[in-house]
Amino acid sequence: DLSNPSNPLDAWIISRIYQLRDEITEGMEEYNIPKALDNILPFIDDLSNWFVRRSRRRFSKNEDQADKKQAFATLHYVLIYLSKLLAPFTPFLAEELYQKMTGKNESVHLLDWPKSDFIDVEVLDQMSRTRQIITDALALRMQKSDTEDQIKVRQPLQKLFVCCDEAKGDHVKIYEKNILDELNIKAIEYIDDVSVLNDSYLTVNFKVAGAVLKQNVNKMKQALEAATAEEMAEYTAKAKAGEAVVTVDAKWGMNSKALQEYDVITNPAQYYEAHYLALRNYYTGAQGLGATAAHIKANNVV
Repeated sequence: DLSNPSNPLDAWIISRIYQLRDEITEGMEEYNIPKALDNILPFIDDLSNWFVRRSRRRFSKNEDQADKKQAFATLHYVLIYLSKLLAPFTPFLAEELYQKMTGKNESVHLLDWPKSDFIDVEVLDQMSRTRQIITDALALRMQKSDTEDQIKVRQPLQKLFVCCDEAKGDHVKIYEKNILDELNIKAIEYIDDVSVLNDSYLTVNFKVAGAVLKQNVNKMKQALEAATAEEMAEYTAKAKAGEAVVTVDAKWGMNSKALQEYDVITNPAQYYEAHYLALRNYYTGAQGLGATAAHIKANNVV
């Protein structure tokens, strides 16, 4: 039943095609052809690079036959509808698409202009926010600094933090699986206060620490990972002050010269894991789930 699709992706693409129809109609009624054409290519991009790509498993490796049929039915309906919208602008392409999709010999150009239907604005807004979160998180993965390399999508990450209220979090959860799949992340944690991510911690910069600590570099890493929140706060304060940080026992520590080889970062102790530090402190801001991503700056200890 395409009037009430059970899959959120189907509901989204159907609302998008109705939205496109209204946008084209508005431009045509104003005799403004460029305006009428403006949103066609963005829609085709949404259809091919988001709906079809995100539905590949539904089309093929899908044990849920009802969902598989609905995915094909949705795509079939949207393509036929799209052929009618394209008819005034690309007559031969529209004719070919319509006849291939319907198997009929009748011409698309003899049909009435398609009627619109219910446009679920909430679904469109939810998907827009979801895709923005994915775009921002991918940008975080691609960022590179003197102390951090890019973290490519093929490397799985443990967790993504999204800061929002409960209502907005519920909206994101509808498309949570899409976010996890696109970002190759195992879980999303929703928080309502970004300050929980702002504790200061030390981590080992292996590129330069090895020359200073040599065989003790792993001891330093293990000590930092085992430190309690109180101990880490003490270490960080000493590091910022340029004082020695004793990490293993009273006989072994790091003097101020060695401390210059380390970066002070901020990250919650319970989620300390070097492999996803590049995505630390991702959040969407107080204004909603829009597209802000705050990074914690790395400050060299002097």
